[in-house]
This record gives sequence, C-alpha cells and structure tokens, in this order.
Amino acid sequence: MKKRVLLVRPPCPEALPAEWPPVGLSYIAAYLHARDPEVSLKTSDFAVAEFSPDKWRHELELYQPDIVGISILSL
Repeated sequence: MKKRVLLVRPPCPEALPAEWPPVGLSYIAAYLHARDPEVSLKTSDFAVAEFSPDKWRHELELYQPDIVGISILSL
C-alpha cells in the first residue's frame, strides 16, 4: 500500500519572509522519496497560501495522509 505523506509549513508572520522556500521540508521530501520512490508526497506552504482552519480540514479530508509533518521555527 502506498503511503501518503503531507508536509506542512504553517503560517508564521514573525518568521522568515514567505519568499524563502521551506528548505527543511524539501530535504525531508527528498529523503523520503529516495528511501521509497513509491511514497506519495504533498506539501502545503501556508506561509504563502492563505490559511484557514476550514481549508486545512478540507485538505486533510481530501488527501487523507498516513503521516503529517509540520515545520516549526523557534527563535
């Protein structure tokens, strides 16, 4: 069975500018793909896309991920 992984960058207005790509999530996605080319990967960058709880719930219901990884930044 193909695993579905959702990697998320939540909105964080105080953090790095939104135009900076989520490099950490990209590294994780590349590693997962190298380990298992059959894994289904999806990323959601809410630092760029508009975030709402309803949109987030809808995305989870549609994609139905087996694993969700959420990026954080501590200052």
